[in-house]
Amino acid sequence: MQGLIERPLVRASVVILLCGLAGIPIAVDALQKTSRPAPAARYNHAMTYDEAGGPVLMFGGANASQHSGDLWAWDGRAWTQLSDSGPSRRDSVLLAYDTKRRRTVLYGGRGVTPGGSAPVVLTDIWEWDGSAWHSRGAGPPAGAHAVGAYDKLRGRLVIYGGLRPNGGGQFLTDTWVWDGEQWSQRSSEGVTGVPNQMVYDERRQQVVMRSGATSSRSFCF
Repeated sequence: MQGLIERPLVRASVVILLCGLAGIPIAVDALQKTSRPAPAARYNHAMTYDEAGGPVLMFGGANASQHSGDLWAWDGRAWTQLSDSGPSRRDSVLLAYDTKRRRTVLYGGRGVTPGGSAPVVLTDIWEWDGSAWHSRGAGPPAGAHAVGAYDKLRGRLVIYGGLRPNGGGQFLTDTWVWDGEQWSQRSSEGVTGVPNQMVYDERRQQVVMRSGATSSRSFCF
């Protein structure tokens, strides 16, 4: 069974993404010269880049009073709201772009019960085709705070860990892949605690994960 392979840390580096000239960061909202609306303030939202259509997509999040379920696009100059229906309102979702099928994949997240009185971990999966959301059923059991990346070579979304639904705050160590039709579990072993981030290394054609607050380890898949 293919699983995670730990890689020793050779050198650490920090990359800062800047918008502006001569490396001077500016607020991207300052680039929006029109009176078009922009997303409201939020945290724990998700973003990805639509490699076919061109915009940066942003979904969901939360603020002090409510969760969001809206989808926005940033074209480099202005925000445009694409949808406010489909996936329920939530934060801490996984959002990734499937280059093979040209769809944005959304998985899981954390929402609230219908009455809005208690948090709930979600495990559903949705896909955005550029004009509408499509429900693809249920995914793996860990839905909130999972990390993931799209493996371009193998044409699949790889996800790891996440918060166990109704698990008293327990995080899982499972690795799953989504090929657009079905989920398959590839490993149940990994780093304990909360992984930090996962990304696809196009040069080495591997998914790379850096562990989070409880350890200092690197893995590839």
